[in-house]
Amino acid sequence: MDFVKIQTQKDLERYCDIWLPVWIENGYELESYITKGIERFIFRSNSGEDIGCFEFNPYYFNCSPVNEDFPFHHFPILQNKKVMELDKFVIKSEYQGSLKQLLEALNFISIYAINNKFDYVIGLVNLHLYEIGTERFNVPFNKLIDREYSSNKYVPTMLEIKALKGSKFGQRAMKKYIQLV
Repeated sequence: MDFVKIQTQKDLERYCDIWLPVWIENGYELESYITKGIERFIFRSNSGEDIGCFEFNPYYFNCSPVNEDFPFHHFPILQNKKVMELDKFVIKSEYQGSLKQLLEALNFISIYAINNKFDYVIGLVNLHLYEIGTERFNVPFNKLIDREYSSNKYVPTMLEIKALKGSKFGQRAMKKYIQLV
């Protein structure tokens, strides 16, 4: 699988063609803000087809827009830490049954967070993705509340990078990355 960083207007249009239909189909709220330092990626199959996308937003403790959807700023552990928000993590519906592609995307996200020396990754994660990540792949996500968040079935989630590095999942991701470099 190939990961492409969004750098051109054409890339951005492809990115929007992936996440917008899924957001609308699921009834998620469409957002209209841009955060300085945002990085967006598309992931593609080996044959070059766009499969999904995600974006990394820098998280600012008291003023990030995600705090309007869930009060991450009520968790003091995030204050004065290097935190990124994982957002718009989408896999096109025709590819959603592929655990291999989901695993590769989670590996990429993990290595990105480790290489960029983040302390935490936060996000409002789709309940299905959260369950597969924790139960099937043993990603050490921390659920921040004990119930589903909102009618859209988001799970407010925090991933401590130190715990990720020490986990079996993180060790496998780093080993795979080292083999690729």
